[in-house]
Amino acid sequence: MKPILFSIALWTLGLITTVAAPPPGIDKITPALEQLGPGWTSNHVAVLLDSLSSPGDVFDSPGWRQTARNLVGKDGCEAHAALRYYYGRNCVYVWINRFKTKEWWTVIW
Repeated sequence: MKPILFSIALWTLGLITTVAAPPPGIDKITPALEQLGPGWTSNHVAVLLDSLSSPGDVFDSPGWRQTARNLVGKDGCEAHAALRYYYGRNCVYVWINRFKTKEWWTVIW
């Protein structure tokens, strides 16, 4: 996922300055069941470690907590989430990471 960047060019003493709004928290971009369509029965946050989300730290278990703490703050990773969605009896995991820049993302993946 590409980071969302809002920028405004300001003229100050003949120089252009770009002001970027912070990206949204992971909790703001995860889809609700209604948005996914019929057949999706439930969703659950297994882990969320994101300073821009509220609450910013949700963990199913100590293992999830350790995984998130091993990722966030290293190699440009700013936030991590693992979400569990259910389609009937099938479980689908969705992992979301936010990186400082696109360059960090391309180095990791």
